[in-house]
Amino acid sequence: MGKHKIIGPDNKKLVTVVTFSGDAKKAVRAGNNLKAFVRNRKSTTGLAANQLGIMERVCIAKFNGTAYQLFFDPAILETEGHILSPNEGCLSFPENYGDVDRHKRILVSWVTYDNFEPTYHKEWFSDFAAIVLEHEIDHLNGIRCIDKMKEVKFKR
Repeated sequence: MGKHKIIGPDNKKLVTVVTFSGDAKKAVRAGNNLKAFVRNRKSTTGLAANQLGIMERVCIAKFNGTAYQLFFDPAILETEGHILSPNEGCLSFPENYGDVDRHKRILVSWVTYDNFEPTYHKEWFSDFAAIVLEHEIDHLNGIRCIDKMKEVKFKR
């Protein structure tokens, strides 16, 4: 695994829709790179592969102190309600934060791999978990949270 770092905020990979290769080995390798990147970053709640310049449809997330979970080929199938994500931030835009309208509940489909064998999942996520997953899936869809912020604020 190579050393990866967050790509710059003007990098075109952040506004590119990332497709799933269907190659389990490539996907797992991308997932391992995400795990390695977040390993020592306790405050990171999520990361999409394209934020590291890896163009594979995979993201990693943790919710309220849970362990990190990989989501291969994630997609939002349904949404319910609205919730305000106050002061949302992003590793790709470390100096910016702002309020973002998110969905209160989202139905997500994704794949996991055990020895490169796929298992397919579908589950509803609510509140904070929905915010984190919607943020990361937005990245994979080429949508930047900074473009969804009601007002972009800057760290002092």
